[in-house]
Amino acid sequence: MTATLDLDSSRVIALVRDHYALDVLRLESFSGESATTCRITTADARYVFKAGIVATDAEVAQVRWQGTVIADLHRAGLSVQEPVRSLDGELTVLSSVDGHSIAMQVFGWLDGDRVADVPMDAALLKDIGTTAARLATALDAVPVSPGPSNHSWDVRRSAEVLETTLPLLDDHLASLCVRARDLFLAVDLVGLPSGTVHQDLNDFNLLAAASPDGTMAVSGILDFGDLLDGPKVAELAVAAAYAIRRTSHPLDALETVVSGWTAVRPLTSQECSVIFPIAVARLAVNAAVWSARLASSRGEYGQARMGGSVEAVERCLDLDPREVLNRVRGAASLSPVP
Repeated sequence: MTATLDLDSSRVIALVRDHYALDVLRLESFSGESATTCRITTADARYVFKAGIVATDAEVAQVRWQGTVIADLHRAGLSVQEPVRSLDGELTVLSSVDGHSIAMQVFGWLDGDRVADVPMDAALLKDIGTTAARLATALDAVPVSPGPSNHSWDVRRSAEVLETTLPLLDDHLASLCVRARDLFLAVDLVGLPSGTVHQDLNDFNLLAAASPDGTMAVSGILDFGDLLDGPKVAELAVAAAYAIRRTSHPLDALETVVSGWTAVRPLTSQECSVIFPIAVARLAVNAAVWSARLASSRGEYGQARMGGSVEAVERCLDLDPREVLNRVRGAASLSPVP
């Protein structure tokens, strides 16, 4: 779903009433990349409504698959939003609005603060890695994607996306993106263990809450709209990327996130070699894509989403790649490379 959909509150209220028999008492809209996303409150509960334009049968199949995956993860005990079935028993409802075909889904509300809004410390960094590994393991068991799918946030397309956006960027950001692209192109993604990947465990898509010992821990995983098949280690690299930008010591942060992952799921030598380049490329893609979209209707959202990314890329590119690799390998209990 790439085209932007902006439904007004009256449309949303009518859709959830007609398809889910939910009587809305209060509605709050959230900014997003392309979909209409709202929190709806009824007399009994709170929900999330999400709808986007689907232009092809393949896009419809992809959205339906995503809904099925979320339902499977919820049944497996992961802290994801519980899908709500429509009056017809569907996880995904198709409708038409102003000549556009749309797909809508409703989920139960998850409490917690966005990781972007809470202080980042070592305990939370490690739990981000652990959460990413648990999700990756759970996704090993879900049905495979109904067909090929890719988008700008697919880590395999990082170099392509950076190349495309370069003409739209200021000189400083463009130079950073070229360096991030070259770092990414220097590693080989071929042969990496692959499977279904959330692809976007950023600090807006992870919720945190205080654990019994008072430390902050991940309490929820949101937004499976970028779900696709890809390298499994992308889950870790993307989560680490957004954790890195919340700290002034990226290498320490990366090592801590990796240690959380390896407490649940091992890493191969090849996977260790690609984590940092993928993470830096993702931060560069984040900065580049949203910089190029600042003049769009989602510009304010984009400004928030890219906050800290440019500075994080700068800090990462100042690091010695060999030192980074050996710190990652150490966190994975692998011997250093000379």
